[in-house]
Amino acid sequence: MLKEHSFGIVPLRQNQGVWEVFLVQHQKGHWACPKGHPEKDETGLETAKRELFEETSLSVTQLFSQVPIVEQYQFTKEGIVVDKTCTYYIAKVSGKEALQEKEIKNGLWLTLEKAQALVTFQEARTVLEKVSKVIDKYFI
Repeated sequence: MLKEHSFGIVPLRQNQGVWEVFLVQHQKGHWACPKGHPEKDETGLETAKRELFEETSLSVTQLFSQVPIVEQYQFTKEGIVVDKTCTYYIAKVSGKEALQEKEIKNGLWLTLEKAQALVTFQEARTVLEKVSKVIDKYFI
């Protein structure tokens, strides 16, 4: 079994008082939040910020919680079982989106509810449900 760990940002902005999340569609077709693997000596948060910028040109302006959301799942790739952990930091972002064409096919700003319907995998839906709860607590 191969163990893999990715780090990402759940990129948020407010649009007319409504929270929206930026999702990316990977070249393979699935929709998710931007994420990637750490480079040498990077922390998880450093990796997440770098990957966000590389994939979308967006930058973190405010973290909503120091406690990240962690998802874990397994899949088989080329006959090898991969035990995958993804750690997401919830953050307000800014900038003009410019997608990294090599990895990213498309990107959209959506309400959290619409994003939950669009993401490809159940684990990503669960992450967005948790984000909604954090945002509700943070802003009530």
